[in-house]
Amino acid sequence: VVTGGRYNNATGIRSVVAGGSTNDASGELSVVAGGSSNNATGLESVVAGGSNNDARGETSVVAGGSSNNATGILSVVAGGSNNDASGNFATVTGGRDQEASVDDSVVR
Repeated sequence: VVTGGRYNNATGIRSVVAGGSTNDASGELSVVAGGSSNNATGLESVVAGGSNNDARGETSVVAGGSSNNATGILSVVAGGSNNDASGNFATVTGGRDQEASVDDSVVR
């Protein structure tokens, strides 16, 4: 379901793009709430906003910022820029150029 914005795609089963532009929710049960050029491709993944963010891990979240990646299972990037949470259950709270690549790690 695409509820607003422009050039958005919601191709995953029960996926949603709420607004913004050029966003893609292709994972099953995935959501992109807004922003631009964001991708939620993992099962139950979410990108809340920002730009050029990718939530590819299963049940992963990117809350905002720019050019952030959440690729691990249950991984989170809260914001900032150029951050990567690739470990399973890993979290990057923000900042710039941070990486949480070890399982269960938190980078502040």
